[in-house]
Amino acid sequence: MGIEEEQKRPSAIDDALAEIGRIAGVEPAICTGWVLVSEWMGEGDKDYWTLTLADDQNPDWRHLGLIHHGLKNWEGNDDVGLRDN
Repeated sequence: MGIEEEQKRPSAIDDALAEIGRIAGVEPAICTGWVLVSEWMGEGDKDYWTLTLADDQNPDWRHLGLIHHGLKNWEGNDDVGLRDN
């Protein structure tokens, strides 16, 4: 498989986002941008870090806007762990 073909294949994150879309019941819809912030902890007390990933199809200002929106509108989870807005 060539590099161009590899780039066209959905990533594991793309697959997970598609599954979230199915769970949330918002089909048909496409994800137009995403930011993932995760917290990690290793085996030791000091092995702690965060990781922020974002799609590479959008500019940084769009990613920052998604983060701002999430912070401003976060009120907790609903029954599927997704926000309605």
